[in-house]
Amino acid sequence: SFYSYSNRLECGDVEGALAAAQHTLEGTLKVGGQEHFYLEPNNCCVIPHENDEFTIYSSTQAPAKHQKYVASTLGVPCHKVVSKTKRL
Repeated sequence: SFYSYSNRLECGDVEGALAAAQHTLEGTLKVGGQEHFYLEPNNCCVIPHENDEFTIYSSTQAPAKHQKYVASTLGVPCHKVVSKTKRL
C-alpha cells in the first residue's frame, strides 16, 4: 500500500473529546439498496483463552484479515488467534 497506517485501540474520554471539538456533525444518512448488504454489517466476537490465545467468530468474507487485524490490535502473533466464519 502507498499509505502507512496501523490498527490501534485507544481508550479515553469520548464525551470530553466531543465537547472540546471545534466541529461536530449530527444527522441521518440514508443509503440505497446494497447488493451485499446481508454480509456487510460485520460483527465479531472474540473469546479469550489461556496463554494469550483467542478465538474469533465473525461474519466476514475475509477471515484471514480479521485474524491479522485482531492479532495486531491485541499485540499477539497471528498463530495465537483462531478465526472462524460460518460458510454462506
